[in-house]
Amino acid sequence: MAAAVYTGLGERARAALSTTSYTLVCYSVCAAVLLVVCLVGGVRLGGYEQSTWLAILGIVAGAQLLGHSMFNYALHKISATTVSMLILLEVPGSAVIAWLWLGQVPPAAAYPGLALLVVGVAVVVLGSTRALRRPPEPVV
Repeated sequence: MAAAVYTGLGERARAALSTTSYTLVCYSVCAAVLLVVCLVGGVRLGGYEQSTWLAILGIVAGAQLLGHSMFNYALHKISATTVSMLILLEVPGSAVIAWLWLGQVPPAAAYPGLALLVVGVAVVVLGSTRALRRPPEPVV
């Protein structure tokens, strides 16, 4: 639900804001909210090992700055519905990365769900592409 609100509002905001401005506002607000949540929850914000900081840096650089910034860029050219559907591909994508990089093979029971997710996203994305190519129906 949060992703739907994020992409819906992002589609509207991207009509007037550049990707840089939009991501700067979004990431700053999210960082401030997360800081408050961590402080209220008593989560320690320091004292981690170097390997932990490198993992955090990797997540920030890869998933946040690269991944989510690409979604923010796409909201200027693609509908929020399509972007929201494409976000669902994070699940099978992460399963493939975990398998190839970490050797974590998904359980056999996960394959039908992963396949259904990919097919469902493909149906929605291809269906919306076809709908955009259809000539408008005459008004009677």
